[in-house]
Amino acid sequence: PQVRYNFDFFLQHNLKLAAEYVDSRSSEIPALTAKYTFKQDGLTALAQGFVHEKRATVNGDDIDKLSWGAGLGLKYQLTPVSTLQGHAYHVEGDQKFVSYAQQSGDQVNGFAAGGDFSVNNAQNDLDLNKFNTYVLGYSHKLSEQWRMNVVGSLFDYDDSTAYARNNPTLNKKLTDLAANVFYTPLKNIDIGMEYHHGKRESFD
Repeated sequence: PQVRYNFDFFLQHNLKLAAEYVDSRSSEIPALTAKYTFKQDGLTALAQGFVHEKRATVNGDDIDKLSWGAGLGLKYQLTPVSTLQGHAYHVEGDQKFVSYAQQSGDQVNGFAAGGDFSVNNAQNDLDLNKFNTYVLGYSHKLSEQWRMNVVGSLFDYDDSTAYARNNPTLNKKLTDLAANVFYTPLKNIDIGMEYHHGKRESFD
């Protein structure tokens, strides 16, 4: 469930504030999110962030800790048929609000590790995973029926944390280069092909 409110400031500015209940690896306190968007001519800029209380239950005791994230994004219409877009995000202790951040790990000190956190050795605190993400993409409409996209992305995880030391098999760095092409022979029908070249490094 989510409660959201939109604020419109003139034609170019929009602010969305939301409270969202997340039922996995979280406390009963809703996650708070905010997203500001600016649009003018061919430019779209956004800033967004969240705060969220994470929870692990070990031996009947709840361990809570605040997670958060913040990001910036830009999209620019280079020509009527081509756009350039990119965004960057910094996250500490969450794997829900950024796409492709979710991971599953082994039991660490009595609780399953994930891409967001694991339980510390004393079983009285949460070791948060910290990472930065960068995405740069280019889209081009070749014709009324053909379009293509090229996207490069980097997930860079902090390997100096206690989380990294306790989860050696989880992600340290992910890089990916993707290219696709789509053909639309009829309305609402897309035929596509995509190529990915990626590399994964773990903390160990």
